[in-house]
Amino acid sequence: MKNLLFVLLLCITSGRLLGQSATTPGISVIGYQEGGVNHLRWAPANYASWQALSQQGYHVYRYPMGERGADFSAGEQLTSMPLRAKSLEELKAQFGRDHQLAAIAAQGLYGEIEMAPEAGLAGGIVARHTQEENLFGFAMLAADADPELAIALALGWEDKTATAGKSYVYEVAPAVAENAVAVPGRYFLEPTAEFPLPRVSALELIEKEQEISLRWNPAENPFPASGYWIERSSDGGRNFKRLNKVPFIVIDNSISDSLAGGWATFRVPLTENYVPASYRVRPFDAFGRVAEDISWVEGMGRDRTPPPTPLPQQVQQLPEGSLISWRMLEEPTDLAGYFVASGPTAEGPYSWVNEKLLTPNQKAWLDTKPAAPGEKRYYTVTAIDTAGNFAQSLPINNFWVDSLPPAPPQGLKAHIDTTGLLSLEWAPNQEKDLMGYNVFFANADDHLFTQLNSTPITNPGYTHHLSLKTLTEEIYYRVVAMDGYFNASDYSQVLKVDKPDLIAPVAPQIKQVTIGATSVDLQLLPSPSKDVTHTEIRRREPGQNNWERLTLLEGKPEIYQDRTALAGKNYQYSVRCHDDATLWSASSAVMQVQMTQASNPAGITAIQLQMTSTRDGIELSWQNPVVPSGYRLLLYRAVNEGPLRLLKSLPAEEISYQDLTTNSGDRYQYGLQVVYDYGGESLLTESEFLQF
Repeated sequence: MKNLLFVLLLCITSGRLLGQSATTPGISVIGYQEGGVNHLRWAPANYASWQALSQQGYHVYRYPMGERGADFSAGEQLTSMPLRAKSLEELKAQFGRDHQLAAIAAQGLYGEIEMAPEAGLAGGIVARHTQEENLFGFAMLAADADPELAIALALGWEDKTATAGKSYVYEVAPAVAENAVAVPGRYFLEPTAEFPLPRVSALELIEKEQEISLRWNPAENPFPASGYWIERSSDGGRNFKRLNKVPFIVIDNSISDSLAGGWATFRVPLTENYVPASYRVRPFDAFGRVAEDISWVEGMGRDRTPPPTPLPQQVQQLPEGSLISWRMLEEPTDLAGYFVASGPTAEGPYSWVNEKLLTPNQKAWLDTKPAAPGEKRYYTVTAIDTAGNFAQSLPINNFWVDSLPPAPPQGLKAHIDTTGLLSLEWAPNQEKDLMGYNVFFANADDHLFTQLNSTPITNPGYTHHLSLKTLTEEIYYRVVAMDGYFNASDYSQVLKVDKPDLIAPVAPQIKQVTIGATSVDLQLLPSPSKDVTHTEIRRREPGQNNWERLTLLEGKPEIYQDRTALAGKNYQYSVRCHDDATLWSASSAVMQVQMTQASNPAGITAIQLQMTSTRDGIELSWQNPVVPSGYRLLLYRAVNEGPLRLLKSLPAEEISYQDLTTNSGDRYQYGLQVVYDYGGESLLTESEFLQF
């Protein structure tokens, strides 16, 4: 039964108002029993069959129910004459000219279809079909709303001859059986079947400016309504007056706003606000039945128009605080007053400054707890009317001229790994108006520092990616703090950071070799690298792979004498150095040396030592050998029983020397050796010790 009811309703609700078609036109029939009378309603499938059947008429047949179902052999025709729709004049006489529903049905049945000549042939056909189906749908709706009109249109029948409590099958068929325009429709009417009335159980009322909106969910009713009557009561619900002359229907399409988000909406315009009234929505079914026990809601139109927006003038700094002033281009009569709010940014958040609502005549407010110098603060003014509507102004800035810079950042520290990733951090500044920091670096503390970041950074830290393949082993940083007014602090203290040393020093070289009878003098070209800490002297004999370390000297010596070389032997010499990271340089070029055969050429016979006359040094004198070949002298010195070390190389004509690099209290010994041009060396002549 529910399905047949729903089929009929589809013919008259919004989905069919814009066009309906069926491959085999039929007649949909529904019915119910009440008070011993069986009520029937039916509807053709479309406009064309409705037009034809309204003129030809319908016959109603009734079939009793047997043990095995309907007995179609025992049926009887209830209508002696075809049921035809009343003529236009008959409709006017029965319902009058002011009956809106009858006028709608008459227009659909007897009105002319207006064609649009500019639509063309194809467009005209589509437009005509659309107009026909719309007229048909509205006529079916009018028949649903008024049972008397449904019978007048030959769309309803009351069977008063049926036996109460007995079930029947009813058939509604075209009166002209030959070339019938519709297939007969049948309906099984069971008296015990429920046919409840549609209801609106959850009605909402929304109060607007000179308008109220009624909302309900049409899908909540298991028995869909054909339409709705909207009613209003001004006496507390005792008497209701219908507001819509034609049924309100819910149309789910883009043209109508009667359905939004699944909610049906009916708007009631009002002439004035604050006049309370009661409202109810009464749905009706295809038989025009309306439930009487309908609940209602109460409401009224309300003022929803906000006041004009205040226009802030200025924020004036006074000894007592910040004075905010504003003006209004127009003052409404229902203005209640103002609230002033403040916030740290233009976007807020804002909080009220005044605890009580300011009067409409008050156009200024003194904030006795204003922003501190350098702190940003924004104000808004909100106008509120007596209905609670409000309008908030644009924010105005409380601008302080701040010339005080922040404190220099403190506590700089850094960590760098072997990949060159350096993390710099420092203690955060405490200024409220701090905007950020700028980080500077240099490769030496006396160089010009370069800024690393393009815009101030907000966090007290910075990451710097360094290249470690450079000759500079340190990098220097300092940081500057900036406030919101671009005041810059002094530089922080300079932070020196040692880079991981991955580059070995440049190798030293052997500049010159002097070969004596029992020694080899090496003149060295030290490494130019600044971080050299030790220099290694190495020796080996030709054909050997491994080097022998002769000594590891501190720093970068320029001369070394090998006194362990044996006469007549061949040697190879090489030097290398390492830095403070113990990174060894490459080895120098190998220097080949061939020692002379052992001999004892003439040397110095004796050395005389005495204090200088000013007692600021020691004066040495000696007698040189008289030989035909050329030579030079090597002067050695030992301090406090230490080994003799080369002090000076002297020409052959020198027979004395003043040593002015002595220290009081030290003991000194000297030695002289003659080194001949052909490579021979005399024995070393040593002096006695002299206490200075």
